[in-house]
Amino acid sequence: MDHDLEFTSTVIYDLPLYREFQRGALAAMTYRTVTQWVLVGCLACLIWMMVDTGSTFAFLFLAVCLLLAAGIRWICGQGGDVQYKRILSNSGGQPPRTVVAISGGGIRMENTYNGNINHFEFHRVRKIVETQNLLILMMEYQQGVVIDKRTLTGGSVEELKRDLLTVCTGVKKKKIRTGKNARIRGILFGILFAAGLLLCLFQWVSGGRLFMRYGGNTVGKLNGLTYEEIGEKLETLGIGGIGDETVDGLQKAWDALPEEYRQYSDKTIDLLTALGYGTYDPETWAWSPSSSDVYAFDMEVLNVDSMYTDFLRGVAALGDGELDFADLEENLDRVNWEQGTGKRSVSFTWNGESFCLNAEMMNDWFDVRVLDDLNGILAPRCGGKQLYFASDGGQMILVFYRDQAWADSFEDVTGIPLGIRIG
Repeated sequence: MDHDLEFTSTVIYDLPLYREFQRGALAAMTYRTVTQWVLVGCLACLIWMMVDTGSTFAFLFLAVCLLLAAGIRWICGQGGDVQYKRILSNSGGQPPRTVVAISGGGIRMENTYNGNINHFEFHRVRKIVETQNLLILMMEYQQGVVIDKRTLTGGSVEELKRDLLTVCTGVKKKKIRTGKNARIRGILFGILFAAGLLLCLFQWVSGGRLFMRYGGNTVGKLNGLTYEEIGEKLETLGIGGIGDETVDGLQKAWDALPEEYRQYSDKTIDLLTALGYGTYDPETWAWSPSSSDVYAFDMEVLNVDSMYTDFLRGVAALGDGELDFADLEENLDRVNWEQGTGKRSVSFTWNGESFCLNAEMMNDWFDVRVLDDLNGILAPRCGGKQLYFASDGGQMILVFYRDQAWADSFEDVTGIPLGIRIG
């Protein structure tokens, strides 16, 4: 820089200029950039999880995150106004006024209210940020010098920027940031926030069935009917084997149920569960399937040693011979029984091919990823049929082996959404 050439600028901080300074300074902070992009990544993952699993929890968590982030952003914006008021009170109620002089000797900044003078050497400048009206020289420890381009004397703004990049050796890559990335991030965040609100609206309008690729529970479309009448509707869907004893027992239990609990129960789910839950030998506790139309099982399994073997037997009963799984063998060699952790698997043969399903050991809980893995085996080989799942909203899973047309009819009649997975 020419030592005879000097730049000066007078900065009067009214509220709009102070806000501009804050936005520009924050744009230069690496942690803020990283934090915002991490936030965007997290939101993208949540959106993917919501779409991929149909999880109501994931959807609600996304909405809450967006609302909280918007609230924090608003609070931070208000915080800038509060900070400005404090600065104003410290300058006798007048907008703070500083005079910045840049010469070959460095940077001199004077507060005209209290006479405080600070000197900075050029090598201390780490980042230079340009906004609409300002050049902000950011130094270590978040110190900064603000230059108002509108009051600049001694040369043009372009000349000042050129000379600063020459002498400020600590500026990485000799680059002046424009601060536009902060505005872009703000726009992106606004789009995500609006998307979250729209998803909330669509989720509500669709009755909780937005992106419903997987099993879920819509309570009580047929609850106004008796269990006998519901059984008749299920028979029109090809679900038989509903005996009078089952219907009578369920009806008595329903009549005795307090009214406040009925709103959380689905009589159709109850009937299908009773039909497909299977039976246990009273002496050996060996499990046997009870229906060729629906298989129902609790994710908290009674027979832990054979939970996936029993699962395959329950599914095989649905196929009318199409799913004749053979040579079932459950491998428990990698299970830590004391901690209830580890790995386990079940192998079987079907249509001349050998397959293996792998699962995480979670004490007595069923690893629902096995449902998807089995469907991935069956769907490409079953001529349009595949497994469909429904849930009671808790631990009970219903399994059907049908085609898409039947699944659509089932949903229309019962109001229970079917999916190809349980999210």
